[in-house]
Amino acid sequence: MWPYYFYPSGIKDKLRALEDYRNFIKGEIKLVERELEQVKHRIEELNRLMGKFPSINHEDAYLKATGPPARGMGYGWGGGRGRRGGWGWRGGEEPQLFQRPMNLPKKFKIAVASQAKGGLNDFISPTFARCPFFTLITIDSQRISDVKVVPNSYAGGASGVGIAVAQMLGNLGVHVVLAGNFGPNAYNALSQLGIQAIRVLPGMSIKEAIKQVFNVTA
Repeated sequence: MWPYYFYPSGIKDKLRALEDYRNFIKGEIKLVERELEQVKHRIEELNRLMGKFPSINHEDAYLKATGPPARGMGYGWGGGRGRRGGWGWRGGEEPQLFQRPMNLPKKFKIAVASQAKGGLNDFISPTFARCPFFTLITIDSQRISDVKVVPNSYAGGASGVGIAVAQMLGNLGVHVVLAGNFGPNAYNALSQLGIQAIRVLPGMSIKEAIKQVFNVTA
């Protein structure tokens, strides 16, 4: 079971968070099943072409089977169709898992959606806008220079709080946000503020997520 700590907490809060996370996982499973079916069809088509044209090279066979990439389509997991995103994805629905940040200054600030107040030893929250805390990490010359935990005052707000949370982080000077998942409105708001949103695995330690995304050892 993934670790989950929700402060301030009550049984109803924990139940709601677990239900949200379960629904999130169900959605991910459906997407993976769809991707597997598409990959299966591509493999069958490639095998058919390779059997029909044994002298054709693999790249030509791939293009004949799939056609050239359409606008916005990448070559990563998910084919860049606006959900998981490939290399060329620029959609507005959801960022790519463990996507590398781009064009960051020498000194920049990260906001990590956190489950509690444990700092670098805490865990990634499955949600962005309703996480109970944000761990703010300043990186200077590839080294962590400051760590601070702030409460998310919008965690218990009404629907559509993602825009308000994005604005709050913008006022704090954040350059990059890590979370288990982002809603489309929150992601668009972050993008408009020039803040990069990166998905990481819910429940993994913040220390490990920072290491994987930024190649920085805490």
